[in-house]
Amino acid sequence: MNYSEYKRTKKQWRELVLIWSAFCVVFGLLFYKHVLGIIFMFPFIYFFEKYDRKKQITKRKVLLGEQFLEALHVMSASLDAGNSLEAAVKNCASGLSTLFPPDAFIIKEFDAMKRGLACNMNVEDLFMDLGKRSGVAEINEFAEVCMVSKRSGGNIVKVMAHTVKVMDARKSMEREVRAITSEKRIEGHIMDILLPGLLLYIDVTMPDMMSYMYTGIIGRGMMTIILVLYFMCFLMMEKITNVKV
Repeated sequence: MNYSEYKRTKKQWRELVLIWSAFCVVFGLLFYKHVLGIIFMFPFIYFFEKYDRKKQITKRKVLLGEQFLEALHVMSASLDAGNSLEAAVKNCASGLSTLFPPDAFIIKEFDAMKRGLACNMNVEDLFMDLGKRSGVAEINEFAEVCMVSKRSGGNIVKVMAHTVKVMDARKSMEREVRAITSEKRIEGHIMDILLPGLLLYIDVTMPDMMSYMYTGIIGRGMMTIILVLYFMCFLMMEKITNVKV
């Protein structure tokens, strides 16, 4: 499984189209108050799909990284007990079943590595393969360190302990950053609904004032500019709150 690629099921495609259709109806009527406004919004589903795809890939990688850290803790305990790295991977494949559901990414990956070891594949090559497919920096770094340590005869127990310590510190910092940006993210969501809510309020309470914005080239042009600025602000807020450590 390549974690940098995301393929939707038919059900997910239906949900995506349904969400975007509702969005087109609401914003098409709110900004243009015309059926052509709704039709105008539909082609932008391409950009919405790309944005959502990127978001889903990022979410999946973050989840895999957190699960992999838990797997390292399990392997580290097995290595401390005197097992080899290969045995630690096999034990980890069984131990993770108590921490995650059967369909968890890390469960599937360690089951695959267990099968690979049964076919006499090198454990370091298996980790390198996972690192390349995952696109997760921490897994790539561990795989490279693991390969160097195994092939140079290094102390894998100390290497594992140091790696777990470094990754724990990094994940702790990521959690702190997410906690700090969560307030800004909430503010961003409030801003997302502020403009549509304001337009709806003015249209309902002062329809004569808004009627000029829904007729003529100038009025519709102004509404288009407002809509574009709205989307630019949305993307800017997403970028600000999506801080990478």
